[in-house]
Amino acid sequence: MANRYIEKYVQCVRMDGLKTKLPAVFSSNVTVTGTLTASGTVVSGGLTNAATQALGTTGTIAVTPTSTILTSTPTGNVTYNFALGAIGAEVWIIVTTSGASSYTITLGTNVKSTGTLATGTSTGKVFIVNLLSDGTSWYEVSRTTAM
Repeated sequence: MANRYIEKYVQCVRMDGLKTKLPAVFSSNVTVTGTLTASGTVVSGGLTNAATQALGTTGTIAVTPTSTILTSTPTGNVTYNFALGAIGAEVWIIVTTSGASSYTITLGTNVKSTGTLATGTSTGKVFIVNLLSDGTSWYEVSRTTAM
């Protein structure tokens, strides 16, 4: 993917045969041919894969993603207004139902979505919504039905 910031260490073999680790920082396009394996925390588009980010569960919530995985268990109707994301940033929203009532989730400010999501009244069902940013809006790429 273009214009991603990656910071990691690259293992190098020096001329004298000793192995050393050097910081590898790429702030422009990187092309990888073959397999790229990364371990540890990977930061892409300002978002980390190291932890999930819990969202508010009712009302109007301002969301500034810090993780690629966002979670929510709504306790009432909720609107998520997103801060703009970096070009190419991608988030996955995992919604788990509480079952007491059906709540409506609205993806509000800065999100182009296919519409609201109704959670239904079954406990423990999961919906997953995928959003992708072009730097000016988040776009809903896909969503599942209740699983």
